Amino acid sequence: MTVILGSDGKPTTPSTGDHHITGTLPFMAGDLLKTPEDRATFQLTYPTIPTYHLYRHDLESFFYILVWAATCYDLKTGRRLSLPPNSPLIDWSDTAKLTRAMLMKALTIRLMDQLENDIRAEWKGLWADWIEPLFLLFEEGLRCSAAARRRGNIDDFTTGGGLLTFEKFMATIKVTPRNFDTKK
Repeated sequence: MTVILGSDGKPTTPSTGDHHITGTLPFMAGDLLKTPEDRATFQLTYPTIPTYHLYRHDLESFFYILVWAATCYDLKTGRRLSLPPNSPLIDWSDTAKLTRAMLMKALTIRLMDQLENDIRAEWKGLWADWIEPLFLLFEEGLRCSAAARRRGNIDDFTTGGGLLTFEKFMATIKVTPRNFDTKK
């Protein structure tokens, strides 16, 4: 499942072919929710584009964790709450319908409007400062990634046109990573 990147950011190891789904479904990147059959079809259509776990998938997962926490976690009591009725997050968890879960993670303005209605009051600041800016980053980055996939451009596919990187993610939330030297 792990892929080693060279200094140029390109994969140095091929996909292992081990494409089982691992992770916590509500937090998994949409790309990783493809069935084995969908991945095989994808690979036939786009043979140069990887189907393995990419670093941007981890960033996307963290975004979903933020959305989930802002909807279902009571900061005052430190307790997880049930999902609000009719929340789009319910579909993110449906293991019987992976395709539906993948479709429900399409980051659209409509989805964000639905999610914002369910955000707990104590999370509104995080919604404005982190979740909305990250939504815009992922919306554009995933669009660029899809366009790059159609062109067969592996570099732009893996990084969402250079938008879905750790550096861009941290800049979007206006946080400087500790002990992070961009010159190394």
